[in-house]
Amino acid sequence: MAWNGIEEINEAVQNLILNAHGLGSTLSYQAIESPPHKLQISENVALMFREESLAELRRDPGDPGDEVINPVGLPHCTSHKDL
Repeated sequence: MAWNGIEEINEAVQNLILNAHGLGSTLSYQAIESPPHKLQISENVALMFREESLAELRRDPGDPGDEVINPVGLPHCTSHKDL
């Protein structure tokens, strides 16, 4: 904020709000809109989550007839008996 001489965060926020309001409804919406974020889960995290989930199912299998749905590319498991 030093480049525009603002020292207090509340002054910066107030100026941002006033300037966004001055743009009008369409442009202010575009100015404050968040860009879309793509969620990327690494293979390591996915495998860790799967292992922890299967360990929990071994501790508490749930109701008979429940099935485990595996992500594409992982070995298929159709019931708790396959754990």
